Amino acid sequence: MKVWGHVLDALERHGRCALVSVAATQGSAPRDEGAHMVVTPEGFHGTIGGGALEWRAIAGAQALMARGAGTRHSSHALGPELGQCCGGRVDLRTEVFDQTSVAVVRGRALREDEACRSV
Repeated sequence: MKVWGHVLDALERHGRCALVSVAATQGSAPRDEGAHMVVTPEGFHGTIGGGALEWRAIAGAQALMARGAGTRHSSHALGPELGQCCGGRVDLRTEVFDQTSVAVVRGRALREDEACRSV
């Protein structure tokens, strides 16, 4: 998934968005470190693994977006906390972007496109 292209598109369409990334995992987890999901006020694109983890991450990202730009780290025990069968632990990083972030995000999207073309 071209992460920064989706972040840029979400910013242009919605004025703000959040990037939820799997920062680390321990034990069994639905997605590996580096998985991403772009969340807007109306929905999301991509996945960090589905289930209760994903729904909690979407709700948290939308709440963080309502407060403005910023970053939040969270850790989730999949079995005991969320009732997911994986049973491992997932650490998430949620970054909120708004109109003040457009130039930085556009630069990252361009570098991402260039990297994809050179492969």
